[in-house]
Parts: sequence; structure tokens; C-alpha cells
Amino acid sequence: MPITPELVEQAKELSKSSGVSLFRALNMLMVPILKDWIRKPDSLVRSALDVATAYWLDGCATADELLEMKVSIWEEIDALKRASRRDALLHALLCVLDPEPGAVVQDPDWEDMFEPEDEESVCRDRAGFMFEQLAAGVGCLMYLVGPLGQFAQGESKHHDS
Repeated sequence: MPITPELVEQAKELSKSSGVSLFRALNMLMVPILKDWIRKPDSLVRSALDVATAYWLDGCATADELLEMKVSIWEEIDALKRASRRDALLHALLCVLDPEPGAVVQDPDWEDMFEPEDEESVCRDRAGFMFEQLAAGVGCLMYLVGPLGQFAQGESKHHDS
């Protein structure tokens, strides 16, 4: 089974068993994958992973903190001015820096930014994009690595970026 559908299925199971939205469940699964695959993160990437972990897994960061980190990542992407492994990794990080739909934020423009009509389709697209960008960023074909369980169990084969 390709990785993206498998991840979405795991997110569905997590959503059902824990009573959280599918979007939250997906992010709860994607953050550890990013942390596992991004080796030697610089301070910006480490900060983004820390905020995503705090928001999605620990419940101690706010939606505004997540959005502030998203802006910082976009500023870094804009400063790069060319496609690169770093650019791909930063785009992969963006996948976990959108607050859950309906989150209360200070920015009034946010409310209209993400209102999925089909949450499962949005989750599938987001997971697929994250894996594509992560594969480009770490310089490997993650789709060929093996079942998703290898990621969760820490048995993945890392590649330096």
C-alpha cells in the first residue's frame, strides 16, 4: 500500500479511537515522521518542529504560535529564491504549521484560509505533498523505503541533507 493512503488510514483510526478530528490525527502522525527524517535541523527548522510538536502532540502551543512559525518558514523560503533540498524540507514543514480548522486566532484573515469541504481529501493531499517534499529534501525515494510502520518504530533509514 502506498505511504499516503496508509497514513490517512492510520489517521482515521487515531481520530476514531481518540475522538480528535481527522486533520488533528493526521498532524499528530506527520510531526514525528518529520522529526525522524529531518536530520541535523538548524535553529529555524528545530523551532518549527518544536512548535508543531507543542501544538499537535502536547497541546501547549497556540494556533497563533503555529501561524507565526509558518510566516517565518515562508520568509525563509522566499529568501532562498531557488529550489533546493532546504526549500523542499521547509515546504514539508509547512504541512504541519496550519492550525486545526476552527482554531481561535488573532489574525481575522485566517478564518477564511482553510475550511475543507472534504476533510479526508484535504488530508490525503497534504500527506502526499509532505512526503514528496520530504523525499526531495532528504534526497531519497521515501516511497520505496517500506511500510509506514518503519517510520513510527524508528527503523527508517536516514539520509543526510
